[in-house]
Amino acid sequence: DGRIDLVVSQNGAETKLYRNVGGEPGLKLTDVQSGQVRVKYKDGSYGPLREIRVGGGYWSQDRNTVIHFRSGAESVDVKHRSGKKYSLPVPAPQTLSK
Repeated sequence: DGRIDLVVSQNGAETKLYRNVGGEPGLKLTDVQSGQVRVKYKDGSYGPLREIRVGGGYWSQDRNTVIHFRSGAESVDVKHRSGKKYSLPVPAPQTLSK
């Protein structure tokens, strides 16, 4: 649902999932390789620069990248490690069930 949940595990104990039901939905980026992303707002300002890294080593697992932003987001600017740049439009807010 675009909210960041928390999974906690420990040797010899059961794994626990804490679902985030009160947070604002985010935007899941599924096709972004290693690089940087930054949210651009309609007033011309930008959010923080976020580094995305995929694939780390033996038995590593790529993660889904979910970014959160305040209202007024216009696009997500993406810069791949290769230097390729593009912008993704931010879709209209969705109503999600809790």
